[in-house]
Amino acid sequence: MPQITDFKQDNAGVFIEKDHVSKLNYTLDWADWVAQLPNVDSVASATVTAENTVGDSSSLAVSGVTVQSNRVLFDLDGGETGQIYAVKVIIITANSFKDARTFRVKVVERQL
Repeated sequence: MPQITDFKQDNAGVFIEKDHVSKLNYTLDWADWVAQLPNVDSVASATVTAENTVGDSSSLAVSGVTVQSNRVLFDLDGGETGQIYAVKVIIITANSFKDARTFRVKVVERQL
């Protein structure tokens, strides 16, 4: 499983809270998962998508997807306060293994 940091967990799984105005960079580290594969392998490509809720005034946008040393980096921007979005990360390794992980993003109005 990829390493997860700064994620919270509830009965439905892991999630991140973000403010609707924030544009932040997120990273999923697949090094431990890749190390369990046969032969020497590495993450070659990644796709990140956000499932938006019908009728949202502001969608959760994904941009800047890159792969660096078995880590998938991407930006999440926007979203509507009070909505929960599913973000799916799909990776393909150099040896054509494929895997995916999904987590939720809860858009909240952050306070001090």
